[in-house]
Amino acid sequence: AIYDCFDRSMCAENDAECRQMACQMQLDTCFGPAAMPMGNLSCSEFNNCLSNCPDNNRDCTDNCIRQSSPAAFALFNAAIRCIEAADCPPNDAQCQQLNCGNEIQACLGFP
Repeated sequence: AIYDCFDRSMCAENDAECRQMACQMQLDTCFGPAAMPMGNLSCSEFNNCLSNCPDNNRDCTDNCIRQSSPAAFALFNAAIRCIEAADCPPNDAQCQQLNCGNEIQACLGFP
């Protein structure tokens, strides 16, 4: 059902935000409702929390999201969207800084 919705959504394959908006009901049915930021972790603290989660551990990731502040969550997502749009090779910090330095600094607080 999710893949059918993705196909009907006309969203680009790599546009997770578009797909989530178009197919929220199907995603919630399959995976449960998305975690919402309602805590007070800063963007940097949220990033650190995520980095301590085992790969593909949704419970850990959701816990970090719930602990983050809405503003921190928005800053983090802005940095991630920028990095994805820059199409940098995985783990290429130099490319990420060159293309998204402002967004990364807004989140992490250092150049």
